[in-house]
Amino acid sequence: LKTLGKPETDVGEINSRLSDLRERKAELETQVNELQSLIQFNENMLDGEGEVARPTDLGAETEGELTAQLLNDKITCWTCGSAVDPDQIESTVEQLRERSRSKVGEVDQLEHEIEELQSEKREIKQARRDRERIEQRLNELDTEIQTTEEAIDDLRSRRERLTGEIERIEDTIDELENDAYDTVLDLQ
Repeated sequence: LKTLGKPETDVGEINSRLSDLRERKAELETQVNELQSLIQFNENMLDGEGEVARPTDLGAETEGELTAQLLNDKITCWTCGSAVDPDQIESTVEQLRERSRSKVGEVDQLEHEIEELQSEKREIKQARRDRERIEQRLNELDTEIQTTEEAIDDLRSRRERLTGEIERIEDTIDELENDAYDTVLDLQ
């Protein structure tokens, strides 16, 4: 039994680690979903599908100011309200995409770690089942050995008793033969 050893890692430790990883994964997935929503919103706004502040809503008081705003390649940022270059917004959206990809990569890594821990947990449980089965079989063999040794001891005792009995019978036969020989001689 000493050679079997015990699995070094406790299933409780693995369950705790799995719980932590799943929690972190859920947080990252929430962040990814939020980033995706933000990216989608910004893409829609850049494509003109979203509601953007119209020049008349921007405080332009004269037609000249309106025209200047329309001819300007700036877009009013829908998050902060300032005028920004469309390229700057696209750059920010690309940064959001990169951040989203990074988070997705982290989620993939966590999924890989979770799968490895689940596999390790299954292996530990299987090793424990195997160990229990082997220990049970060893106990059965110990019992069989003990029973066999007791039977051998009983047979040795019986053999000694029977050997003694045979020796007595042989002695009796020798005496009877001697008596019979003596009787035959007397008769002759």
